[in-house]
Amino acid sequence: MVNMKAIVITPRKKGSLRVISLPKPKIRAISNGRGVLVKVLQVGLDGTDRELIEAEYGDAPKGDDYLIIGHESFGIVEQVGKAVSELKPGDFVTATVRRPGTSIYDKIGMLDFTTDDI
Repeated sequence: MVNMKAIVITPRKKGSLRVISLPKPKIRAISNGRGVLVKVLQVGLDGTDRELIEAEYGDAPKGDDYLIIGHESFGIVEQVGKAVSELKPGDFVTATVRRPGTSIYDKIGMLDFTTDDI
């Protein structure tokens, strides 16, 4: 099994920053053939990551006790699901990782402009 490395924290626990090895994600883990597997070439850590590292806030995804940090990334598409027509292997991509709130900005798809207090 191929593994990948990830920089993680235990949310709300100071001093928990570490690198772990995880199984490479499977394209079929995303429903309806909409999975996209991206090889990350560069990742950035920003103020949000610093705040997470300092245990100011954050929650792990359901079923996990860790949170992968570094949400600003650049990569290359390795594989796409059968229902993906917008991307193909070899395309360079960057991810937007925002969870919508309730403000007007969130409703019109401008998640970086949200006024919600999250």
